[in-house]
Amino acid sequence: MALRQTYWHRATLRQRRIGLIPPTARGAHHAPTLAALQPRLGSSHNAVVAGIPVEREPDPASAQCDALQVIPLGPETIARIARTVVGLPPRAGEARVVAVDGPSGSGKTTFARELADELAAPLVQMDHVYPGWDGLDASVPNVVRWLLKPLAKGRPAGYHRFDWVENRYAERHSVDAGPVIVIEGAGCGATACEPYLSYLVWLEAPLDVRYERAMARD
Repeated sequence: MALRQTYWHRATLRQRRIGLIPPTARGAHHAPTLAALQPRLGSSHNAVVAGIPVEREPDPASAQCDALQVIPLGPETIARIARTVVGLPPRAGEARVVAVDGPSGSGKTTFARELADELAAPLVQMDHVYPGWDGLDASVPNVVRWLLKPLAKGRPAGYHRFDWVENRYAERHSVDAGPVIVIEGAGCGATACEPYLSYLVWLEAPLDVRYERAMARD
């Protein structure tokens, strides 16, 4: 339990450091927190989605959270975001890449799977790319080099799966360059990925909920 707690806290701190694209303001380096969003959520304690097409510049005169599209999770959330995504221009060659990011335990994997199903899109999970427990920093340039840049150049794209037993990267997995590709996991919304993303989804949930999920999962 102590090891899991330590990893959870280290991963959260490392995620803040790598330069996430926040849905709050272009160029900032901190993602929104539930506390910052709470005034717009009322008494809701459910996870929320803060999504923004990354090519749209928020009004610089707005308060930090005013430019957000804050969407409480509900039965129509997936369909709503899917409709938005298909209407956006591709930024990675012919592909519209959607990044589903957020802190540990916020529900990224479940949400991304449902969104990929709705869009009939391939799903790339950062969990397969992290090179070990401390691999968040290294995973971002790897996913750019192996997946996003090749897509933008019309070349074969994919990623190498990290083998946790052998502690090294193993076989390569190809990713078809369809009209939409969904990437899920901490770090996929980093600023290094921004030029290739058509849409960013940031998932949030209360700290106690995220902690309980992470401990139960890991």
